[in-house]
Amino acid sequence: MELAAALLSVVAPLVPAIKGWLDSVAHRNRSLARAEIIRARPASPSDTCDVHPEREEDNG
Repeated sequence: MELAAALLSVVAPLVPAIKGWLDSVAHRNRSLARAEIIRARPASPSDTCDVHPEREEDNG
């Protein structure tokens, strides 16, 4: 029982930090997922800012 009390006294102060870290990871994952969805959307015909003509580069 003393071991459980000692473990709880060590872990209890870390709970808010762990929660903050998990919230940060979740926010990052949601942001990455939104970015992936935006990149996967097909471009509309009127949206020409993403279309770049291919350029020939000088390799000489």
